[in-house]
Amino acid sequence: MGADLFMLIGDAVYSDMPWAMFRKYEALYLALMGDTYFAALTANTPLLTMYDDHEVGNNWMSGTAPPYPSAIGNWSWFLGARNPTR
Repeated sequence: MGADLFMLIGDAVYSDMPWAMFRKYEALYLALMGDTYFAALTANTPLLTMYDDHEVGNNWMSGTAPPYPSAIGNWSWFLGARNPTR
């Protein structure tokens, strides 16, 4: 029996880790989507997601200056759009 819902409450990608500094946000999400275990989990399990500071940069608090547009744009495309609509 599978899960009814998987909640991903931030930290889907760590954009501020040293190994990620030279990768674009899109590459981080493509790596997540290509992960065999993540793909298997989310293939038939509804996903409810939110982002936190690590999707933008360590200890990001607020603001819309770069890199926010790229970070949240990629989060929205790869994860946010998968949230239930109601």
